[in-house]
Amino acid sequence: MRYFAMIEGERRGPFELQELAGAGVRPDTYVWCKTMADWQKAREVAEICRYYRRHLAGADLPATAQEHEQSGGSDSDAFSGVPLQFRRIVEKSGLTPGAPVDDEPDTSVPPRTYLGVAIAITLLCFPITGLIAIYFAVMTRRLWAEGCTDRDDAEDYRRMAHDYSRQTKMWIGISFFLGMILYAFLGFKT
Repeated sequence: MRYFAMIEGERRGPFELQELAGAGVRPDTYVWCKTMADWQKAREVAEICRYYRRHLAGADLPATAQEHEQSGGSDSDAFSGVPLQFRRIVEKSGLTPGAPVDDEPDTSVPPRTYLGVAIAITLLCFPITGLIAIYFAVMTRRLWAEGCTDRDDAEDYRRMAHDYSRQTKMWIGISFFLGMILYAFLGFKT
């Protein structure tokens, strides 16, 4: 299909679809072809939009793939599951895709209980979820105390204490944000 375009106030063309970008056609440029009843902006013509999308998506892929090959990568390495356009970003991050994340807590040190913060959040923000945060904070202390005894499963209690500490932090955050939403709602009512 051959298109005419209104560029700088004058009609130019005809252009093949591949020539439009080089001719200076932008999304707001008016274009026309034989099958169209009237001039339309290029962004409103489906064929032109489709072409530009393919062109833009395809323009980045070969360069990224070429860079990946130059860096010594191959499709059989750890990055093969990462789409080509994101490989460079993942490689720069230093992370290996699919590598397990080590999130095991150090059970030789006691976890933070956040009890004071949980009480303050309960009183100042949102009491319902704040009580849940207090519960987890108290259980963190209790489980750590159980883990410090001479039991066979003491390590399990210490690990659970760290898990409850994380739960406490989560419920403190939930309580804080629910409290802010509540205050905002009440503020708009007055």
